[in-house]
Amino acid sequence: VAGILSQGLPRRIFNILNRTSTAKEIWDSLELLMKHSGKTLECWKEDMFDEYERFRANGNESIQAYFIWFHKLVNDMKVTQIDLPKHQLNTKFVNNLPAYWSKYVTHTKDVINMSADNYVDIFTHLRTYEPHALKS
Repeated sequence: VAGILSQGLPRRIFNILNRTSTAKEIWDSLELLMKHSGKTLECWKEDMFDEYERFRANGNESIQAYFIWFHKLVNDMKVTQIDLPKHQLNTKFVNNLPAYWSKYVTHTKDVINMSADNYVDIFTHLRTYEPHALKS
């Protein structure tokens, strides 16, 4: 259930719901969280951009999990009509990985065109280094 919820909910809501142990607790919490969600598009845009600005990797999560959260955030931003340049998305993606990724990020920036490629390409490239990054 947690995997399904993680793909369909904003990270802050998922983190709250992930602390519950029964379906009823999840439902009650979700109902309470969504009760006053009749926001304008402008409010949604502000919330999405704020979430984008605060986006960071969580400790030692896998690069796959990090990528899924980032990809979902970017898709949510597109739905609320927030379009950011590729370079800005790519930079956000690589600069918010944990410090132990730094040498692999540096190498990736040398071989990937940060203005032309996209964060999916960057993820694909970085994923090959995960076993090495996790050892450091």
